[in-house]
Amino acid sequence: MKQAWEQMGLRVHWQTSVHLMELVGRAGDVAAWRQENAQRGYGPPRQVAKTRAEEAAKRVARHPAE
Repeated sequence: MKQAWEQMGLRVHWQTSVHLMELVGRAGDVAAWRQENAQRGYGPPRQVAKTRAEEAAKRVARHPAE
């Protein structure tokens, strides 16, 4: 399996992709964009889903179904 993986070039592809993402993530404009999104309440999908679920639970608690 490992040999097939390396023959297809997947290991090199993933290593290159990770390296490129690290470089891009450190760029000033990307850092500013990430900070702007954090201030707007955006973030990782799980964090956004958790925040939305908490807000929905608060709304339901204020106005329970009759």
